[in-house]
Order: sequence, then structure tokens, then C-alpha cells
Amino acid sequence: MAPVSLFSLPFLSEHCKMSRKIPAAASSIPTPSSSPAGGQRSIQSMLQQEKEKEKEKGMEATLQVIVQGIQIIQVKIDNIEKRTEETDEKVGNIQQMMQQYEDRIKNIEEEDIQRDKKMGEMDTRLSEVKRDKSALEWEMDKSEFYLRFQNVEEEKGENLVEVMANILAEALEIT
Repeated sequence: MAPVSLFSLPFLSEHCKMSRKIPAAASSIPTPSSSPAGGQRSIQSMLQQEKEKEKEKGMEATLQVIVQGIQIIQVKIDNIEKRTEETDEKVGNIQQMMQQYEDRIKNIEEEDIQRDKKMGEMDTRLSEVKRDKSALEWEMDKSEFYLRFQNVEEEKGENLVEVMANILAEALEIT
């Protein structure tokens, strides 16, 4: 329903005409008690009463239009309030979802930190194992050399220093 302008109503212009003051001559009309007919109303007083009734009807119609306008505005306000409540509810739901996502992200970040710590620990252990392995290999090589030198049999006429140098050269891959 389109809003009704009070100034566009036809009865309002009549109401404005009726709301004008009555000329002084008309206000000096004799009242029924002072009329020569003794109790009968004069035509002018009847016209005056009729004008007042029309004026009252016009005012009632104007008030009715105003009340209808207020009712329309109230319906619109109620609709706006309802939509505002729905929007607030949706915003609340979105905020809850955002909080849940933030919690999930926080958990993932914590898991990532723990995973990084474990990876660091594994790297440290792997480095230690590699170091131990290389130390063990070095010890094994050292032991092998000792065993070779211990197992070298000295034959007559053979230069023991030369035999040991050849064993070392093979181990070091020197030709």
C-alpha cells in the first residue's frame, strides 16, 4: 500500500475552507432564545451547526488517515525489527563459526609445532646415529688395520716396512 499524503486528500481542501473564521456579522446572529419566533432555530444557526459537523467529519477523516499512516509505519518498524533480529542471529552464527575455525587453526598450529619438534628430535637422533656409525666404521677400519699388521707374517728377506706400506696404500687407495 502506498503511503497517503495528507495534502492530496480532497476532503482536506474542504476542511481548510471550513476552518476559516466566521465573519463578525455571522457571529452576531441572534440565538434561538432571542429570536422572534421564540424557540425555533434560525437558518443561519442551522447552517453554522452543519458547517461545524462537516468540520468535525473532516477532522475525523484526517485523524483516521493519520492513524492509518501510523499503523503502516508501525508495520514497517516491526518488519525492520524482525529483519534486524534475524540479521543479529545470523551474525551470531557467523561469529560462532569463525570462533570454531580459529580454534581449529590453533589446534593445527599446535600440532604443526609438535610435529616440528618431533622432526627436530628425529634429525638430532639421526645425526647422532650417523656420527656413531662413522665412529664405529672408523673403529672397525682401525681394528682391521691392527689385525692386518698383527697377521703379517715376516718371511726371511722380506722388508716388513714395505709390506705395511702396501697394506696402508691399499686401505687409503693410493697407488
